[in-house]
Amino acid sequence: MNSLVLRELRKQNKFSQEEMARTLNISLRAYQLKEKAENEFLFSEIVKIADKLGLELNDFINRIV
Repeated sequence: MNSLVLRELRKQNKFSQEEMARTLNISLRAYQLKEKAENEFLFSEIVKIADKLGLELNDFINRIV
């Protein structure tokens, strides 16, 4: 996953890391590690992120791969 693209999409939508972590029901630290590509996102988390960003799942995946 391209963590830079994910970070930019999050920032463009004016979401904090804390808000994204709450959306995924994980800790802030867990989200930070995932956004830095030190840990992987679960598929269910990818679906939630795409929804939060208002993107179709396929479009989101194409951007971050």
